[in-house]
Amino acid sequence: MEIDDYRRLEDNQKLWHTRPAEELIRVLGTSKQEGLTSQLAHKRLTVYGKNQLEEKRGHSPFTIFLSQFNDFLIWILIAAAFISGIIIREITDAVFILSILIMNAVLGFVQEYRAEKALQVLKKLAAPTARVIRDRKEQVIHSDLLVPGDLVKLNTGDLVPADCRIISQTNLQTNEATITGESLPVLKVDHCIPNPHIPIGDRKNMLYSGTIISRGRCLALVVQTGKNTEIGKIAAMVQETEEVTPLQKELRVIGKKIGIMCIASSVVVFGIGLLKGNPTAEMFLVAVALAVAAIPEGLPAIVTVSLSLGMQKMAKNHAIIRRLSSVEALGSVTVICTDKTGTLTLNKMMVRTIFAGLHQNQEYAKCFHDQTSQNQCRPNLPLHKSPGLDLLLESALLCNDAYVSDENQHQVTGDPTEAALIEMGSRFHVNKRDLEAKKPRKMEEPFDSQRKMMTTIHDSPEGKFYVVYAKGAPEAIVQKCSKMFRGGKIIRLGKKERERIHQNTVSLAEKGMRNLAFAFKYLEQLPAKGRIQETEKDLVYLGMVGMLDPPRPEVYQAIQQCKKSHIEVIMITGDHKLTAKTIGKELGIAQDATQIIDGEELDRLTRDALNERIKDIKIFARVAPEHKVAIVAALKANKHIVAMTGDGINDAPSLKKADIGIAMGITGTDVSKESSDMILADDNFATIVKAVKLGRVIYTNLKK
Repeated sequence: MEIDDYRRLEDNQKLWHTRPAEELIRVLGTSKQEGLTSQLAHKRLTVYGKNQLEEKRGHSPFTIFLSQFNDFLIWILIAAAFISGIIIREITDAVFILSILIMNAVLGFVQEYRAEKALQVLKKLAAPTARVIRDRKEQVIHSDLLVPGDLVKLNTGDLVPADCRIISQTNLQTNEATITGESLPVLKVDHCIPNPHIPIGDRKNMLYSGTIISRGRCLALVVQTGKNTEIGKIAAMVQETEEVTPLQKELRVIGKKIGIMCIASSVVVFGIGLLKGNPTAEMFLVAVALAVAAIPEGLPAIVTVSLSLGMQKMAKNHAIIRRLSSVEALGSVTVICTDKTGTLTLNKMMVRTIFAGLHQNQEYAKCFHDQTSQNQCRPNLPLHKSPGLDLLLESALLCNDAYVSDENQHQVTGDPTEAALIEMGSRFHVNKRDLEAKKPRKMEEPFDSQRKMMTTIHDSPEGKFYVVYAKGAPEAIVQKCSKMFRGGKIIRLGKKERERIHQNTVSLAEKGMRNLAFAFKYLEQLPAKGRIQETEKDLVYLGMVGMLDPPRPEVYQAIQQCKKSHIEVIMITGDHKLTAKTIGKELGIAQDATQIIDGEELDRLTRDALNERIKDIKIFARVAPEHKVAIVAALKANKHIVAMTGDGINDAPSLKKADIGIAMGITGTDVSKESSDMILADDNFATIVKAVKLGRVIYTNLKK
């Protein structure tokens, strides 16, 4: 192994995706056929350590409990309890003060000790075993023993055991939502990507520890293990981030001021008494009694009771508070940093625009917008269809592997994109099962990442001919078409029509939509087995659809309430800039492109530049975990009280860094919940706004 080459690559980990697979195999001293030798693997294990998350040596439970008494006001209360019980002989007062102190210490202990749980949950995400090539043979080993240079084989459903560079793949897709925030499965590639500055979510030739293979298979080269993986960096940030709420800060300041005033007053009284000739012992007791009387020993109890009542009210409104001081923190919030997927949006793909032929179906677009924005609408009203739209719906539902798993609940099982097509059909009262009964599937060619399309062949109702249906990326489908369906007729697909289709594709892409095109043709007989691709020519173009994860209907009003309450709303998402821009503009979060920035631009900003620029930014797209922490720090530098939402592993550090971290109760990972202060039982942004309003009432009462 050329250790110097590896060290240079390791020093700049962004280079893994930029290098050809053959070069990395050479640098890491392995081969596709033989893999590493057991001897070399053992040597590297001693150098790089086991493939497991590094746990910093923390404090013992007893030390954590004792640290709860490390506060100026607490010291004075302890002194007051001692003096009340020993010197003044007021046993009841002493017991009362000590009970309050112990109760608050227990609460603080629980809050700090739960930070250890977040790391334990992260550790559970590691794959227990890995299938590797070592000593010229395939074998299964414990994932802890993986080292840089190991070749691993992964199939659908496997948990990725370490950060890897893909060597070869077949129809590979991964679910990276917990690491990158990407809302849909990511299509992977095995070629190098030359740009060293692209964010993690766009490094499509890389696999990350803790993510899942959702489709396909691959051979991958391990390049980072343990603490050096992306999930390892997140674990380190979770352990380093300190949690202090605004209430804790204020109580510390107030406690110090009260303590100093009490001591100063007692000293003054003691001095005046001595000057007047009073006995020293008598004046000492008077001064001590004054100090004990002046100390607000009931303050912690009053705060605890007020916050507990607030916690109960919030729980009834789907906001579950995990730490008492967070109730008040909500009332102090000046900015809400919110995730997009599932919080502002429905977390499901829906067809938003339909082009039957070259023209947009305005009736569908209007009905869809009315339903999502809670305007007056009748979503169950049957929409009108045309011959061209009929054929497009047939193609969308028959060339489709998703299915309705529960008719009563309208639940669809399958790929989110294909599920959206079935829901589109239901709006036109077209049922997939009815179509399949009339035109059963005879043959199929599954989606392929190279072809970027899927094809199925179906019997006709009369059984006299067959119908080919195809769907896929617009550029792939149009390339296979020589005709199009227009005005109830099949006509030639000319240059003018192709330009119009391209314009429609660009228009939807600029709005951040995922586009699918559809085509069909008739066959007299079925092709030979394995030769379906030969039928994918001279197709008839039917149209395309644009789909997007739409905003939740109630979010529109919730954001307006935030503006009226002088609370800023900032969207932070792992999705692409165009998608974020479309949702942000529709919800009124951002008005123009100058208010949007992505992870690549963030990397080029210094800390001071970000602190200044953040005053104008409303949307952060394609961000990494360290970006989120930097965003929270910049907002705090601008004197904001920050609430941060999140549901993935990548959100854990920023949830802890924020003044109040808010995890999703439905879609949230265990790691995000353990790192949070509050959990949304309904994953709804509107619930945050309700909780903030309740928090402000509680905060006002506390000040009184």
